[in-house]
Amino acid sequence: TNLNFYKDLQKIILSKFSNLDFLIISIGRFDGLFPLTHITDKMWEDSIEINLNSHWRILKNLEPILNNSNSPKVILFTHSKIKKGLPFYNTLKISKLGIESLAETYNTENKRLKIKVRVVALQNLNRGMTSKIYEKNPISEKKVEQIIRDIIEKCFLNDLKKTLIHL
Repeated sequence: TNLNFYKDLQKIILSKFSNLDFLIISIGRFDGLFPLTHITDKMWEDSIEINLNSHWRILKNLEPILNNSNSPKVILFTHSKIKKGLPFYNTLKISKLGIESLAETYNTENKRLKIKVRVVALQNLNRGMTSKIYEKNPISEKKVEQIIRDIIEKCFLNDLKKTLIHL
């Protein structure tokens, strides 16, 4: 939620790298399950800032560095179960739909740029926010490695034109 961080992000990265070939934006916060109208103003603002706005801020501030690459790629994440509307996941659902819209809009508006942005609909990885979503079959470390390979292959190696990729 520190807006100065995003302003400094470009400088920090440029101090070590002249370009970015690959950017994975995986930021999220989940404060718990609440009815939509029971969320405080602060909870709403913080959730939307972290789960949606931060993706836009990072993309906006790192676009010049991505443009220095020959074939830059950006991956954002969504979650199919949340996006479909699990009850009480309100700000998270809104943010996930917003991320998809952000990626689609960016790709449409910037066809002349070589930056490819994809959104990957992940299953439960039992890590971070996905650990909060009940799954009967936890995913092993070995399977996580395969998921990462699948993400790269399905998003970019096959040069799919779709913005949203389901794994």
